[in-house]
Amino acid sequence: MKAAFRFNGLLDIVFVALTFAVGVQLVRLFITGIVFYLREVREFSTVSLGGLAFLVFGTVFLTPVAVRLFGPRRTLLGAIIVMALARLAEQSVTEPQIDLVLSAVGVIAFLPVIPLAKGLVDTASTSGGGHWRYGLLLGLALDTAVKGGLATVDASWQAGAWVGLVGIGLPLALLACVQREALRGSVEDSPTEPSLWGALPLLAIGPFLFLELLLFQNVAQQTALTGWHQPAVLAWIVGGNAVGLVGAAWLMSRRVPWPAIVVAGAVLVAAVYWERTGWESALAMLFGHLAAVSLVAKTVGGGPMPRDSWGLSATWTASVGVMVFLALAFIYYAGYDIDLGVSQPAALFAAAVLVAVPPLVAQRQQGPAPQWDVWVAAAPAALLIAPLVLTLTWAIHNPDPAQSLPLRFMTYNIHQGFGTDGNLNMEALAQAIEAEEPDVIALQEVSRGWLINGSVDTLEWLSQRLDMPYIWGPAADSAWGNAVLSRYPVLGVEHHDMPNNDDLIMNRGFLWIELDTSLGKRLRVIATHFHSGEEDSDLRLPQTFAILKRWQNEERTVLLGDFNGRPGSPEVQAILQAGFKDALAEAGGAEPGYTYASDELVERIDYIFVTPDLSAQDFSVRVTQASDHLPVAVTVVDAN
Repeated sequence: MKAAFRFNGLLDIVFVALTFAVGVQLVRLFITGIVFYLREVREFSTVSLGGLAFLVFGTVFLTPVAVRLFGPRRTLLGAIIVMALARLAEQSVTEPQIDLVLSAVGVIAFLPVIPLAKGLVDTASTSGGGHWRYGLLLGLALDTAVKGGLATVDASWQAGAWVGLVGIGLPLALLACVQREALRGSVEDSPTEPSLWGALPLLAIGPFLFLELLLFQNVAQQTALTGWHQPAVLAWIVGGNAVGLVGAAWLMSRRVPWPAIVVAGAVLVAAVYWERTGWESALAMLFGHLAAVSLVAKTVGGGPMPRDSWGLSATWTASVGVMVFLALAFIYYAGYDIDLGVSQPAALFAAAVLVAVPPLVAQRQQGPAPQWDVWVAAAPAALLIAPLVLTLTWAIHNPDPAQSLPLRFMTYNIHQGFGTDGNLNMEALAQAIEAEEPDVIALQEVSRGWLINGSVDTLEWLSQRLDMPYIWGPAADSAWGNAVLSRYPVLGVEHHDMPNNDDLIMNRGFLWIELDTSLGKRLRVIATHFHSGEEDSDLRLPQTFAILKRWQNEERTVLLGDFNGRPGSPEVQAILQAGFKDALAEAGGAEPGYTYASDELVERIDYIFVTPDLSAQDFSVRVTQASDHLPVAVTVVDAN
């Protein structure tokens, strides 16, 4: 009998873990879909997108109605079937509008599952919530392992038989768990009403998911912050998840003094509010995650509640927590587009506080931890296979020997990896770049972990695919900015913020790089992305002068990027008057050389400039819709 309890407990954990892993994928796909299909393709405003997202997420408040009509068990299992089928169908769909509808349906089905699954597992087991809490944490760890093992690109965005198997494997396993639950025997379906006080800790679920998806489970952003190779980052995160799961299970049945809870909350706040780089960032993210997991382990639990979780208080409280997740995500990312008066660190601080406070309430009600055996304890450690697989396929790029001119240069605004159809298609970007055979590539709108962009590390992916080392230049924040790929040795790098960033909603910057072109000769490369806005030359001129001030008329310089100004604009004219030559005119390229928008060309805003001692040949603007900009390429030679 004891072995049977343990086996059933393990299956309960797997059930919850698979539910959260698939659910998190659907949430990520939905958020990405509304941003890149509705906003970029259909041109919805940021405010209208927020309204739509809140409408979809708000359907969670209909859960009590469904419970009254169908009973909690049927509602739960039916919702999980819908979300699993939506994820299966979404794996084979390439049309972004259908993709968005499927992910929206999946999200609508997933959100009520959060409180209802807790009720089912709590009622059917003797763990008093331990299995549900452990399953939640294991589900996040599983999602990270799968996504990280695929180099941060969700299976939904990739082609190939192997990736397809990964994409359908989790929802199929989830459907198998649903079948098991359906055959397990009935659970009391009469809703009861727990105290509101006892349900309040469920408010922490939304803020906790926000911090985990935005930071602690974000392989791409932690790669950008630490500067480590991505397999090492994935191993660090997966290892941290394993430690966190073991620690959380140990804490579940123990009363923790309130000063210890306060300390854990302070650690969490410090980890998310003050951003760090290198080893400091790795340690901050690890301890921040461990603090968050510990707090949640003491929050969403309590003693056995045979039917309480089916009641309205728990459902409504968890629903509010879900809406808090969306509100925090909207505030965080909308702040890069419109002035909300709330900074990104303030949103992170609020989330940390909302995770840290509820454990003080939950301490009043304790229950036993899940019954353990070696398989339960080994589950998180088994996920280390993901970084091992990634390591086996990862290449460490070394620059080629220095080469003198000619060299081929390219500038490309990659639109965070999304084409004009609203689909993430990194392979299309790589093929557009390869067609020009560039030696040095300046990239703009490089996303390295933004949740609204699918949490993809576009820079690491392109570096691996093109077999080129990179230089990273954060701009808007640590996970969005400019980059340069170079086949040849880099002798020096400087990253500069623009002087008028305080006047901008989204910060800008530029990279100054010196390349070794043999025989002691250096070639200077300046890569940048100016402020957008057709009528905002007054904001781009200070950015122009900042670059010219750093340049100081040095010879052998190539200036390239997305300048967001037309040829006759004051900022472009200032560059030409300073002594730079337009590569299009120098190489005799075809006018007007429009580069934007790639599906309806109306203007030229992407440029390559060279100093008078250099010349340009073979100018090219390649037609492709892999991004909303066209890539610009030119061969740079000595003028003499």
